[in-house]
Amino acid sequence: MRRLIGLCVAIVMTLSVVIVANAQSSSECILVAPTNQGEIAAIFLEGDSVNVPPQNIILNCDADPGELAAIERAASPDLNTLLPIPNNPDGLAESQSGYGIVNTSFANLRSGPGPAYTRVAVVRGSTPLVILGQNDIQTWWYVQVGNVRGWIWNEIIVLRGDVSDVPVIATEPDITPPTLYVGFTGNPIYDALSTTGEVVCTTQGGLEYEILGRNLSATYYYVEAPCIDGEMATGWIQAIAGIVRNPAGVIIPVMN
Repeated sequence: MRRLIGLCVAIVMTLSVVIVANAQSSSECILVAPTNQGEIAAIFLEGDSVNVPPQNIILNCDADPGELAAIERAASPDLNTLLPIPNNPDGLAESQSGYGIVNTSFANLRSGPGPAYTRVAVVRGSTPLVILGQNDIQTWWYVQVGNVRGWIWNEIIVLRGDVSDVPVIATEPDITPPTLYVGFTGNPIYDALSTTGEVVCTTQGGLEYEILGRNLSATYYYVEAPCIDGEMATGWIQAIAGIVRNPAGVIIPVMN
């Protein structure tokens, strides 16, 4: 079975130059490339290849390793930014030897193969997907939609054609940070752990605030929040003002 265990440790990057390393056997190869979103790596078995549209770049063991950067994942957007909803030109995905179709009303593309990683785009149901790679247990697929590349869960797509020759891909993902969703405008954040503290600003509602810390009893959170004047500020807000979202299970540090 193809494995990515220790992949980033096993590959040595020298002076940021892309290298090709021999993999676990002579019938495999590993391509690694630096990108703006961290390193990307691909394990190709003998006969594996992927065609990257629209330039039709062929990636395989014989490819120029620098071309691997052509499938760089999408950047994670800032918090509270509307996600793109890309689509592929008619017939593009279907022209590949194998492709996927979104099998739910809407689906997230993520920066890594798991629900703990940031969302980079949303795709509509029935959207055809160009499949560029897979994780090592085929539970997530690395796909391209328009000019956006990210990971989608296997259980919400339908596969068409032959995808047996796509490589195992590893990207450097971004963890979704813990946030406090606050529904109403007008909640104050304070400079201290008390409602008698100085009000730093009054915040905008209907948004997520990144949680930077908490008090021991988790009745207050230290957040970075947008103020009603448009400025960003940090301070303490009562936990009852919102709902904590922490899909990655990040440990929130105690700050008092």
